[in-house]
This record gives sequence, structure tokens and C-alpha cells, in this order.
Amino acid sequence: MTESDRNAIWTAFRRIKTGRDHGPGSGVGLTFVKRIVEGCRGEIDFDSAVGQGTMFTCTLPLSDKV
Repeated sequence: MTESDRNAIWTAFRRIKTGRDHGPGSGVGLTFVKRIVEGCRGEIDFDSAVGQGTMFTCTLPLSDKV
């Protein structure tokens, strides 16, 4: 993913052009995931290389409650 894509990845309704057809979508999925993870006091991050792909990592806190 390009640098401008990296800066806008959490923006709702934004889809990255990869040159491949990924089918229909609205571009809100990552925005929802980020809000849910942060709502659980967690963190989400990603690592990406142009032409190689992107890996997302979500870290959530452990809870004492069962």
C-alpha cells in the first residue's frame, strides 16, 4: 500500500486501488473494526509492503472477569 493509502486507511468509505478486483464493498469495514477494538481498550496496527500485502494485528487486554 502506498504512503497516502497508509495515512487514510482508517477513513470511512475509502477503498484502496490495488489493480485487482475485490468485488463490491463500501470501505467501512476497517473503520468499524478499529472502533470496536478501541472500544474494548485494545489496539489495532498494520504492516504493509507494496505488492506483498498487508497484515493487521489486534491486541486486546485480558480481563479478570469471566
